[in-house]
Amino acid sequence: MELNYIFFMEKNLFEYLKKPEIWDNIILWLKEWKESLPKLPEINFDKTPERSFQEIKDLELRHWRKILENDKLWREGVMEAIFHSGTTLEILLEFFKNQNSIPFKRLSENLEERIKFLKKR
Repeated sequence: MELNYIFFMEKNLFEYLKKPEIWDNIILWLKEWKESLPKLPEINFDKTPERSFQEIKDLELRHWRKILENDKLWREGVMEAIFHSGTTLEILLEFFKNQNSIPFKRLSENLEERIKFLKKR
């Protein structure tokens, strides 16, 4: 026995049900909803990398460790969304490398791996 499947895309389903006005109402509602959303600011720390670096470089080491060790931030693209080109991260990496302490060396190693990960994407 062969099964016949009917696939409906967008308005076709509502035309088939003889209710095309429902699709039009959905589209109208979605447009109104989209216009009612607040404007979100663009977060791009790479827009002015040197300035961003100056603002974030003095975060406590424990905060940097948490950021760098949180796989989810990196895998799900959060860090890529915040640091579009990675320029600020590169500057931060050099800063970490130039510090003379083991915690900074560990941070630099971790950040270097994260930057490599972002470049592969």
